[in-house]
Amino acid sequence: MDFSIPELAVDILLNLLNIGILFVIVKLLVYKPVKKFLSDRNQKIKNEIEEARKLQDSANETLSKKNELIEEGRAKGEAAASEMYKKAQEKSDAIIKKAKSDAEKIIAKANAEADTRKQEIIKSSRNEIADLSIEIAEKILEREVSKEDNRRIADEFFNEV
Repeated sequence: MDFSIPELAVDILLNLLNIGILFVIVKLLVYKPVKKFLSDRNQKIKNEIEEARKLQDSANETLSKKNELIEEGRAKGEAAASEMYKKAQEKSDAIIKKAKSDAEKIIAKANAEADTRKQEIIKSSRNEIADLSIEIAEKILEREVSKEDNRRIADEFFNEV
């Protein structure tokens, strides 16, 4: 095996040329498609992350709107309950006021009826007392006095009393 330096230099040059050609072929056939694939994949991942971020923002916005609606509904419910309580209280007060008014009317009517009945009883009692007084006086005097005389005497007596 005799190697001469010029052959060795030619072999080295040919090997370097082969390596250079192989490098260019690998770069053109493998590196660029792999780089493009990785770049496309990277872009796809970025797009998916951006889409996920948009979906997250949309979900947060929807959640925020739903929470606002829930809060608004709760506030409206409380306002409605408060209004209903107020109306019920007003109705209750009106019923109580009417009941008191009715009770006062019933009491006034009962008092008027009692006064009327009392006057009737007093009048009836006066007549009975007058009749009894006349009978007693007749028995005592043994004479008869007219009813008109008796009434006049009884009325004078009661007016003095």
